[in-house]
Amino acid sequence: MNFVAQLEEYLRDLGVESRKKHPGVKEASERAILKLRTLQNDYVIAVRKANNGQKHPDTSLFRSSDLLHPFLLAANYPNASPKLLDTSFKAMKTLMEANAICPGDGMNMVRVWMIQAQVVVNNSTKDSGGANAASAASSGDSTGGAQSSSGWLGGLLSSPITERTKTNAVTIGAVSSSHGGAGSGRISAKDLEKLALDILSCLLQLLELKDLAVSTEQWVQSVTLCCLLYLPTRQNVRQAAHSTLPQVLSLLVKDEKAKDLALETWYDLLGGAISSDSGSDSKQKFKGAFKSCKFGDKDSPQPPSSALSIELMTTLLKEAPHLVSDVGEKTLQITIELLRIQSASKDTSPLAFSKGVQFAIVVLQTQAKTWPKQCRDLVARLIQPIPAATEALRKQADFEDGYVYSTADKNLSAPTGNLETLQGLPPGSLWKSALSLEGLHGAVQDERVRDLLLHPDVVVNLLEATSDFCTIGASCREHIHLFILASRKKELGLSYAAEALPSISPWKSGKGRDENYIIGDALWIGLNLLLNIVERLDSITLDTCFAPSLSVLQHYLKRLPASGTIVKRSLEGYYFLAKICLQKPLLRRVLLSSLCKLSLPKWGTQDPSCELKDNNIAALVCLLNVVHAFHDDIGSDWAVVLQTFDELSNVWIASPHLSDKTYVGALSISAVYSRFSQFSTCFSDESLIEFIKGLRSVVIIEEKARASGKSIRKVDTSRIASRSNKDAVGKDEKGGIGEKLMTIGVRAIYGGNEDGSQPADDVPLTERTKNTYYHDYQLEFAKRMGDSKYPFRHEMLPFCCSLLADVAMANRFRHNRVAGSLLTELCATASESELTSAFAMDVVSMLIMSHLSQSEDLPMSFAGPGKIVYEVPRPNQFLAVEQTSDPDASGLSEISQLDLVGPLCDLICSAEDADVTTCCMESLHSILESSGHVLAPDAWKKVIQAVASVSTSSRSSSDWSECFPLGFRCLKLIVDDFLEDMDSASHVREALLDCCWSFGISSQDMNTSLTSIGLLWTIADQDAGTSSIDRALEKLVNLSSDPRAEVRNCAVNTLFSCIAGCGQTFSATQWQACICNMVFVVYDCVMDQITMDGKGPDEKQGKGETGRYRVSVHHSRDSAGKQWMATQAIVLGGLSRLLRSFFLDLLDTTSNDSAGNEPPWFEKAWNRILSYAFDTSTLSGGRDTIPVRSAGVQLLVICNQLACKAGIQAAITPARVGTNMQVVNGALRSTRDATTTMADAQRAPLSEMAETWRENLFLDAFDVLDSFRVYLESDVSAGSDSESSGYMEPAQAQVLGHFANDLKKLYECCKDHEFAEGHKVDHDALLQKVLVLEQPQPSDEDALETRFVRIVTTVCYNSSGGPQSRFLSQAQRACLELLKSMASNGSLEAFVCLSSLCFDGFIRQEVDNNRVSGEIAVLTSTEASNSLFSALPNDCVSDEIRVMVLCRMMLAFVGEQNQSYSVLESGNGFLYRLFKSMIGPCVTSAYTLQKQYWTLEQQGSPMDQLLDLLWDRLCAVVARLLASAFQNELSAQVFNDLTVIVDGISKYPNDRYSPALCGVLATEAMNCLDLDLPPPPPSEEEKSDEKDYSNESLKLFGSCFGGICRLNPEEKILPVIAKQVLLAAKEELSKELEDDDNDDSANADDRTTRKVEACVIMCQSMEDTLGMELVVISVFPLLCEMVGASDHRLRDSVATVLSKVNVGHALDGIKGQCQAAEDRAQRAEEQMATLRKEMEDLQKENEALQRQLAFIS
Repeated sequence: MNFVAQLEEYLRDLGVESRKKHPGVKEASERAILKLRTLQNDYVIAVRKANNGQKHPDTSLFRSSDLLHPFLLAANYPNASPKLLDTSFKAMKTLMEANAICPGDGMNMVRVWMIQAQVVVNNSTKDSGGANAASAASSGDSTGGAQSSSGWLGGLLSSPITERTKTNAVTIGAVSSSHGGAGSGRISAKDLEKLALDILSCLLQLLELKDLAVSTEQWVQSVTLCCLLYLPTRQNVRQAAHSTLPQVLSLLVKDEKAKDLALETWYDLLGGAISSDSGSDSKQKFKGAFKSCKFGDKDSPQPPSSALSIELMTTLLKEAPHLVSDVGEKTLQITIELLRIQSASKDTSPLAFSKGVQFAIVVLQTQAKTWPKQCRDLVARLIQPIPAATEALRKQADFEDGYVYSTADKNLSAPTGNLETLQGLPPGSLWKSALSLEGLHGAVQDERVRDLLLHPDVVVNLLEATSDFCTIGASCREHIHLFILASRKKELGLSYAAEALPSISPWKSGKGRDENYIIGDALWIGLNLLLNIVERLDSITLDTCFAPSLSVLQHYLKRLPASGTIVKRSLEGYYFLAKICLQKPLLRRVLLSSLCKLSLPKWGTQDPSCELKDNNIAALVCLLNVVHAFHDDIGSDWAVVLQTFDELSNVWIASPHLSDKTYVGALSISAVYSRFSQFSTCFSDESLIEFIKGLRSVVIIEEKARASGKSIRKVDTSRIASRSNKDAVGKDEKGGIGEKLMTIGVRAIYGGNEDGSQPADDVPLTERTKNTYYHDYQLEFAKRMGDSKYPFRHEMLPFCCSLLADVAMANRFRHNRVAGSLLTELCATASESELTSAFAMDVVSMLIMSHLSQSEDLPMSFAGPGKIVYEVPRPNQFLAVEQTSDPDASGLSEISQLDLVGPLCDLICSAEDADVTTCCMESLHSILESSGHVLAPDAWKKVIQAVASVSTSSRSSSDWSECFPLGFRCLKLIVDDFLEDMDSASHVREALLDCCWSFGISSQDMNTSLTSIGLLWTIADQDAGTSSIDRALEKLVNLSSDPRAEVRNCAVNTLFSCIAGCGQTFSATQWQACICNMVFVVYDCVMDQITMDGKGPDEKQGKGETGRYRVSVHHSRDSAGKQWMATQAIVLGGLSRLLRSFFLDLLDTTSNDSAGNEPPWFEKAWNRILSYAFDTSTLSGGRDTIPVRSAGVQLLVICNQLACKAGIQAAITPARVGTNMQVVNGALRSTRDATTTMADAQRAPLSEMAETWRENLFLDAFDVLDSFRVYLESDVSAGSDSESSGYMEPAQAQVLGHFANDLKKLYECCKDHEFAEGHKVDHDALLQKVLVLEQPQPSDEDALETRFVRIVTTVCYNSSGGPQSRFLSQAQRACLELLKSMASNGSLEAFVCLSSLCFDGFIRQEVDNNRVSGEIAVLTSTEASNSLFSALPNDCVSDEIRVMVLCRMMLAFVGEQNQSYSVLESGNGFLYRLFKSMIGPCVTSAYTLQKQYWTLEQQGSPMDQLLDLLWDRLCAVVARLLASAFQNELSAQVFNDLTVIVDGISKYPNDRYSPALCGVLATEAMNCLDLDLPPPPPSEEEKSDEKDYSNESLKLFGSCFGGICRLNPEEKILPVIAKQVLLAAKEELSKELEDDDNDDSANADDRTTRKVEACVIMCQSMEDTLGMELVVISVFPLLCEMVGASDHRLRDSVATVLSKVNVGHALDGIKGQCQAAEDRAQRAEEQMATLRKEMEDLQKENEALQRQLAFIS
C-alpha cells in the first residue's frame, strides 16, 4: 500500500530528524512504526475476508492515536526545526486524506497548530521590527478604518495591532503544553510563511472530514487560530487567513450540531459590523466562535473589524440564507442602521461602505420574500445617497453649461486637476451614490429582488432618484467627458475600485485610484440601472415612471450625440418604453415624436441638405425596430413616422459625418423604403386605413412646404417610365443599395465605433454611394412603372406618393374590404395637393384599368397577404415580409379593342393643343406597355397612324417638343416589343415603315431621326418576305440624301447593314437593282453634292448662323463638302463590306447573264466599282481626304482578294454579315434562321463560266492595282524638281500605310495560286539576276508575282517620311514584313528585292556623303538585311536562291561595278555581320549544288558558272575582309565575325578553289602572328586592351590554320607555318631564362604568352584534323623539343598531337610512296630510252629521204 509506505517513510524521517534534540519523538515514531505494521497486518486480513464476500476495508482501519502521536509531539515543540515540522504536517495531511484520524484527536491537532501559529506570530514580529510595525500602524487612519498599502486586506483587523507596534513590545514565546518552555529557535521568514500556510491548509482539511464530529471548543479554537494568523505582517499569511476564515465559518453554519454557536457567531458579527474599529467599543463581549478573541490584548487574537464582519456576514448569508430566518427582522434593522450610519458619517471608509452595500444587497436577495416590507425600507435606505449626491451637484454653480458632445473623440482624456463642479460636495458623497447605484443595478438583474424593486412604491422613487442624478450629473463639459470615458471602460466595478483606494483622500474627494473623478462611472451605472428598470416596467407603473425615464434618455441623446455607446443604450430605453406605452395614445404620441425628432438634425424643416450623424442613424434604426415590432399599435400616429421618412428620403446617404460602421446601417435604412408597401400587407384593416391617412397627411404637408418656398430636391423625371433606361435603373456608378447590402454584410449597427464596439467592414468615404435614401426605391419604383402598362405622370414624385401607389397595389387582396376607404383617400389626395394630383389620378386610373383589362398583373413588387419574416430583425431585415398565399382572382369583362383605343387615337390625330396631345400620348404609351400584346391588327394600324401624326411638319413648333419624344417612344415600344406579332399583317408593317420614315425626316430631334433609321432595318430584318425589305431600302435611299450629315451617314450605314443582313435571300434581279439602282445612285448623289460644294454662298458651316449660340465644328467637317466626303468614305466602306459578304452570290449572276453577247451586268458594275476605288485612291488633298483615300485603296485591294482563286478566306478576314440576331430590351432575340457566312466555310467550286469571269475580274482588278503603282511613280517623278522630291506628303504616307497592310492580306490570298509561279527557279534567269544588279524595266508580260513585288517596292521607296526622318514609316515596315514573308515562302523576286534594298542604301550613303536623295534610307537597308537574314535559313528557300543571294551581295559590295571599298574601311562592321549571317546556310547550299552540277555533264551550265562565280567572289571577298580588318584596326567583334566567316568557308573542301582559299588563309594566318597593333579606342560597354585584341587575333589564326587543315591537310604551306610557329615559341620560351630585370620584360612576357598560345592553338587544330602526319613529320624534331617546354599547356598540346599521329605508319607510307616514285621514274627512263632510239631511227630515215629528194631534184 502506498499509504502505509508513505506514512512509514514519514515516521522514519521524523525519527532521524529528532534523534538528537527530541529523543521522545524518536521513541514515539518507533512505536508508531510497530503499530503501523500491526494495523497493516489487520488490513491484509480484512482484505482477505473481503474476498470471501465481506465489505472491502478502507484506510479508516488505520485510525490510531499511536500513529498520530509522534507527529503531534514533534509539532508541539515551539523550537522544532522546519524540516521536522514539514514532515509532521505532511504526515498529518496524509492521515487526514486517508480518513485515519481518531475522533478525539481533532482538538489535539488544533491545539498543536495553535502553538505553531503563535510561533509564527512571535517570529514575524521579531523579524519585522519596529519599522514594519510602524508601517503597519501608519496604514490606518485616526478612525481605525483606513486601508493598508496592501489594498483590499487593509482594515480587516481591529486596532490593537497598531497599539502593540506603537509600544514596540516583544511578544513572549509560545509555551508548549508538554514542555512549558519558550522556543529559542529562529526560523527564516520563508519557513514561517510556509508553516502558516500548512497550518491553515490542515485546519480546513480537518474540518471538512465528514466522519469526525467537531466540538464547540474545536470550532472556537479553529476560528481563533484564523484570527491569530491575521497578526503577522507578511501579506501572504494574512491573505491566506482572510480566505480561510470565511470557509471555516461556512463549515460552522452548515454543522447542524453547532446551530447555537452559529447563531451566537452571527450576533457577534452583527455587533461587530456596527461597532467602531477604533477600540472605543472594546468592552463588547463575544459569545460565538469569536469568544476567544479580545480587544486590547496585544498577544491575543483580534476580533474582526467592522468591514470584515460585514464581509463575513455577506459570505455566510449567501451560503446559508436560513441562518437568519429567525433573526431576519433584527438583521434588517441592523443593516438599515448600518447604512444610515455609513451614509451620515463623513469618515466612513470606502471599504466599509462598499461591504455594507454588498451585504444589504445579499440581504435583499435572501430575505425579500420573507420580509418584504422591511426590505423595501432597506431599498429606500440604499437609494438615499443618490438624491443626496444629486442635490449636492445641483447646488454647484457650474453644474449646467449647455455643452453638447457633438464630435466623437477617440483620444478623449479625463480632466486633470480638481473640478470646480465637484469641490463643494460632501466628503464621500459621490462614492456613496455610485456604490449604491452599482448595488441596485446588480439587484435589478437578480430575479429574487426584481419584484421587490419593481414595486410601485419602490420603482418610482428609484427611477426619480436615478433620473435626477443622471440628468444633473451629465450637464457640464467635464462630467460629460468623464461619463463617455466610463462608457468605454472594460474594467471591474466600483466596489473593487473603492476597496483598492490607497487612502481616504480620494474617497472624500470623489476620485478613483487613478486620481480621476468617478462621476462618469456613477452616471454610466445609473444609466444602465435605469434601462434595466425600464425594460421590466409594466402598465401599472408606466404613468408615473414614463416621464422620468424619457427625460433622462432624451437628455443623453441631445447632449451626447457623438457617443455611440451611450446613444445605443439610450435608444434601447426608447424601445423598452415603446413596448408598454404604445397602447396609450398620449404616451405613444410623446414617445414617437421624441424619437422621430431625434432621427433628423432638423426635423420638420423639410431641409434635404441636412447631414446625418451616427446618432441620427441609430435613432432611425430604433424607430424601425418599434415600427417592425408594434406596427398595429401605432394607430393615428403614423403621420409623424411617415413624415420622418419622407423628410429623410431626400437626404444624402453618404453623409461625411457617418462612420464606416454606421454607413452600413444607413444603407439598411435606405433599403427599408422599398419594403413599406410589403410591410403594409401585415397590417390589420384598421391599421392600413390609418397608414394611408398618414400618407395623405404627409403629402399635404409636402404641398404646404412647396407652397412656402422650401427647397425639396426633385426627381430625375427622365428615368420614370423610360423603357430605354430600364436596364440601368436601380444602379449608380458603384452599384445599387441592395448590392451593397449583399456584399458588405450588414450587422447590428447601434452607436458609434469609438467606444470599442465590434468593427464593421470598412467603407471608404471615396467609395460611398452618391444617392439619397429614397434613390434606390425611387428608381426601382420608376422601373416597375416603366415596365408596367399603366401610366404615371408627374414631375416630382415624393416618397409618400410612390408608397401610396405601392400600398394600394400590394393590398389588392383585400380591396373588397378597404377599396372604398382606399379610393376615398386617394381622391382626397388628388383634390388637396396640386403637387401630386396627376399622380394620384394615375393611381386611380391604374386600379380601374386593372379591372377593365381583365389583367391583374399590376406593377407591384409584392402581392399580399404577407407575414413578417423576422420577429427580432437585424438592420438589413427590417420590415421583411414573405407572402403567405396568392391573392384571389376576380372575373373581369372584356372590352372591344378598337372601341378602346379608337377614340384616343382620333384625339391624338385631331388635337390642336400640345398639352392635351402630350397627356394622350402618355396614356397611349401606358396602354401599349400594358396591353400591346393583345391588340388586333386593326387596332395596331390605328395606333401607328396616330403615332405618325405626331411627327408631321404641322406639329414641329416648340410647343410640341414634349409630345414628339412621347410619340417616338411609342414607336420604339411597338418595334421592340410587338413587331413579331405583326408577321401576317403586311399593311401594319407598311404603316410602321411609313411611321419610321416620317420620324426619320423630321428635323425636331437628331437622335430620334437616327434611331428611326435603325428601326427601318429592324422591321425589314424581321420580315420573312421581301416587300418590307424593298420598301425599307427605298426609304433608306431617300434618307441617304438628307442634308444633315449625321442622318445621311446613319442612313448609308443602315442601308448596307440591311443589305448585308438580308442579302442571302436576294435574287439576281434584286441584286442588280440593289447595286445599280440603289448603291450607285447613292454614290452618284454624294459625288454630285461634293462637286457642288463651294459654289453656294455659305460654304463653311456656321457662317450663316445668326442664332444665339454658335457650335464649334471640327475642321474635318466644318464645310458641307467635307461632310459629303465623309459620306463618300462610308459608301466605299459599305461597298467593301457588301462585296466581302456576297461576292460569290454576285459572281453567280454572271453565269445567268452571259448567254448573249452582252457582258453580264456585274462585270460592268465591277469595273465601275474599280473606277470608284482608283479615283478615290488617287485623290489629292490634305488630311481631310485620308478617310476617302484609305477607303479607296482598301476597296481596291479587297476586289483583288475577292477575285483571286483562294478568295478572301485565305487571309482569314472575318466577313461582316448579319448576325440574324437583335438586342431587344436587353435580350438577344433571333430574327430568323442563321446562315453560314463566308468566313465559316471554304469557297465552294465555281462553274466553268463563273471561274472564267472570276479570272477576268481578277486581272481587271490587278491591272487597276498596277495602275496605282504607275500613279505613285509618276507622282514622285512629277515632284522631282521640288525640294522634297522622293517623299510623299503626310496624308499620302498614311494612305500608303493602310495600302501596305492590305497588300499583306492580298499576298496571303494569292500566294498559293496566282503568285505560285514565282517559286520555280530558272537557272538562266538566276544567273542573269546575279550578273545584272539593276531592276529591269516593268513590262506587261511580267509574272504577277514580279508585278506584285514591284508594287511593294514602289510603296516602300515612295513612303519615306523625308530626308530628316529618323524612323521607318508604317508603310515601309509593312512592305519589309511582306517581302520577308514572301522570301520565307521561297519567292525569288522577294529575295532579289531584299538584296537590292540591302546594299542600295549603304552604297548611296557613301556616294552622297550620308545624304539619301529620294530613293531609300539606310534604315531601310538595315531592316531589309535583317529580313534577308531571317528568311535565308527557312526550309522553303531553295539552295539555288541562297547561292544567288550570296553572289549578288558579294558582287554588289566588292565587285567590279563598285570600286569604292570605304564601306569596308569604315569599320562599322556591317559587312562582317552581313557575311557572318549569310555564309553558313549559303556555303552549305553551294556544297549541296556542287555535288550535282560540278560534273562533266553539267560543265558550262548556268549553275556551274554560278558556282564558279560564287567561289571566285568568295575568295576575293574573304581576302578583302581579312585584309581590311588588319589594315583598319577594327574592333574585336570584327575578328570574331571573321572567325565565323573563315569557319564557314572552310567547312566543305572542293578541288577547284581549295588551293586559292588555302593561300588566302595562309597569308592571313601569318598576319595574325605578326600582328602588333595598338589597342582600338575603348567603348563605353567594354575597355579593350592589347591582350584582349591579341586573343581575338589568335582565335582568327586558329580558324585560318584549321581551315587550311580541313581544306587540304597536305598543303605545302602547312609545314612552313607550323615550323615558324614552333620556332617562335621555342625562341620566346628560351628568353624566360634571361634576367628578370630586363627593361622589356613585361612586353616579353606578353609576347611569350602570345607565341605559346599560338602554338597551342595550332596543335589543337592539328589534333582535330585527320591526315596531318606529313606536317607532324616535317616538324617532328621541334615537337619533340616542345615536349619538355616549361609551359604545361604547350606540353599537353604537343604530347596530344604526337600521341594521336602514328609517325611510324606515316614513314612507312612515305617510304612506299618513294619506292613507287622510283619505280615510276625507272619506267619513265626506259620509255625515254625507247623513244630516244625511235627518234634516232626517224632522224636517220629523215636524212635518207632528204637525200633522195635532193637527188631527185
